[in-house]
Amino acid sequence: MQIIFEDKYHIAAALITAIGMLLVSPIVRANMQVYPMAASIGVDKKQTAELRIYSKSDTTQYVKVIAKRVIDPATDHEREEVGMNSGNDAIVISPAKFALPAGGTRLVRVIPLGAPQKELLYRVYLQPAAAPSDDESAAKDDVSGKVNFSLVWAPLIRVLPKTPVPDFDVANGILTNTGNVRIGLIDADVCQSDRKEASCQQVRFERSVYPDQQFRMDGLNSAPYVRIRYRVEGVAGVQQKVVRTHSVDTMNAPSANNETQTGHTNVSTNQKD
Repeated sequence: MQIIFEDKYHIAAALITAIGMLLVSPIVRANMQVYPMAASIGVDKKQTAELRIYSKSDTTQYVKVIAKRVIDPATDHEREEVGMNSGNDAIVISPAKFALPAGGTRLVRVIPLGAPQKELLYRVYLQPAAAPSDDESAAKDDVSGKVNFSLVWAPLIRVLPKTPVPDFDVANGILTNTGNVRIGLIDADVCQSDRKEASCQQVRFERSVYPDQQFRMDGLNSAPYVRIRYRVEGVAGVQQKVVRTHSVDTMNAPSANNETQTGHTNVSTNQKD
């Protein structure tokens, strides 16, 4: 699975937080692991996302799962709201609460109720929960009713539209995502000619731009052409467009599909610069 830019910073932040908690408090333990930390629904006809939870504890743990939709991701205005329960933008978590046996594994499925018009991003929080107080069998098995792990895992789940249409415009140094899926903006070559590579100067971005979002591409000068390289979820290789800086008219570069970087995994993040 190809992941674009934004996830590595989300994942790194979660890991740094976990490590910090371990260093500060000796009672905090990573008693479970979650894989994968990012998944997409709609790529390669996948209808659900599956998260596998591995126990690293010698006692049973109780876990609750909460999905929150990420609004304005990868921006200073990013926020979360509890997932909708109906409509094409809704998702269902199954199971929403479960017991994780000592040394065991559980599978959690994320199921969309429909195909959204535009790509959506969710964080799925796996949090500790207290054991049922009336569970006599749990008491007999010496299962503590107390929460015995403190780290909260939050993998990213993307739900793509039925027919992805990647597209964007550029005007006055501002890239506007006019499509219905995320654009993984890699870099831009500022060029004096649309054909001569030697006339170009590269500006690096590594930024995800979601549908309807705008991103100011700082560092572009008054050169007449800008060659923009980007990735799209589910599309192999690096894509590119050559854009006239004084017009929003664009041309698909003839070599766009020949720039596949094999063996290279792009991981997505919340980097804003």
